[in-house]
Amino acid sequence: MKGLCGRRRRRRIDPSAVKATLKVLGLCAVLLLVLAAVTVSVAVMAWHSKRLANSGGAGSRVAELERERAKREKQLEKLAQREKDLQKQLGQAKESRKRLNATLMGCLENVVFWALVGGD
Repeated sequence: MKGLCGRRRRRRIDPSAVKATLKVLGLCAVLLLVLAAVTVSVAVMAWHSKRLANSGGAGSRVAELERERAKREKQLEKLAQREKDLQKQLGQAKESRKRLNATLMGCLENVVFWALVGGD
């Protein structure tokens, strides 16, 4: 739609779409922080495991740490999958917003057209 000066007006983004996008981005940021924390804890556990293995005679403790490491690795994989799903959901939300904006602009253009030609 053109304004009075012949320039195109900027389309306004639906506030609910912005809110949803920010919410998903916030969730992604939280997941990244959790992912970083799990990664650090796994690295520390691996370091402790190696240190204990080098000290000798601590086989049961090493086995326990290995089980815990495997458990945290699974958690890390789940978090990575969740992040991937959220990224996909964000992309879908953006596409949906674009379609809705296009539909609304079409409706607005029709309303303006009919207002100008005097149709009811």
